[in-house]
Amino acid sequence: MSKGEYPTILFFHNKKIDTRISMKQEFKLERKAMRTLPESHPENHYLSKEMQAQYAIKISEEGYFEDAKQGILNGEYNFVLTCEEEPQLLCDRDLHHSSLANGKKALAVGTLRFDNGMLVVVTNNSGHYRPTDEEMLNVIKILYKISQGALYIYKSYCSSPYCSYPVSELIKTRVFSTVKPLKQDETINQRTGQRATINNYDTLENTQDIDRRYGRKLQSDMSTKYKGFIDSKGKSVETPLPSTSFIDTNKRKF
Repeated sequence: MSKGEYPTILFFHNKKIDTRISMKQEFKLERKAMRTLPESHPENHYLSKEMQAQYAIKISEEGYFEDAKQGILNGEYNFVLTCEEEPQLLCDRDLHHSSLANGKKALAVGTLRFDNGMLVVVTNNSGHYRPTDEEMLNVIKILYKISQGALYIYKSYCSSPYCSYPVSELIKTRVFSTVKPLKQDETINQRTGQRATINNYDTLENTQDIDRRYGRKLQSDMSTKYKGFIDSKGKSVETPLPSTSFIDTNKRKF
């Protein structure tokens, strides 16, 4: 397969996936800059294929998710399902989706939340890729199966504030819009995966999604920096600019 081409037919855990999610137009300047810089440049935060292997997740027969060092995942991670002959599920707490995917198309993008190795929540919270709910649906079903049914919430950032959906209902539909989001007086029972009504409490006001990346754009200082890389054709490798990359200690989130 030549450079820039993607497989026409892809399977993940024996399930066919037709989605191909591209980075949004306003972030393509970033990708061009990363393609201009040598892979070894300190400002190039895109993972090479060899480096991606360090972030690949393994799933046990019992439904536990482990990192490359066989450590159990716990908490929230950014994730990318790569668009290649053998798709890889890549996860990291801080790396951006564009870094994990090397700026390439992906099959699914967002965040995953784990409870001692068990996958319980999936979202589409990605600023670089902004997948739609329909694009996520098939992968949600696959993740539900390989999690042994532990996955019970999907959070959609297509709206603000985000909406939550019971995965137990999504796995039964072919059209995402037929499933309604939780109402303000509803929750999801983690044991059964079913909707439940919250009784005897007043209704909370909607709050701003402080962790929202979906819908955010590239910061102006980063645009200027990337244009500099492109104009110099990566020659800044001898005198690199002070690090403000996505993976330094002051990580920026989009």
